[in-house]
Amino acid sequence: MLENVAEEYADTLRIAKLDVDNNPRTSMTYNVMSIPTLLLFKDGEVVEKLIGYMPKERLLSRIKPHLGARATA
Repeated sequence: MLENVAEEYADTLRIAKLDVDNNPRTSMTYNVMSIPTLLLFKDGEVVEKLIGYMPKERLLSRIKPHLGARATA
């Protein structure tokens, strides 16, 4: 589903994955305690932390407010 969202909003956001087992320092830095965890960054700062699976529409409802003008599209 994230690949689909990444394609749909390619001009507005970038989605990257991190293997927490191979990057424990990064996961500790951002206090990632559960998988899946999605961190939304804006201007280099975490603006939202989403934990656990959620349907696409719910996920988009949490992401869109951070996208600016594209949020209404």
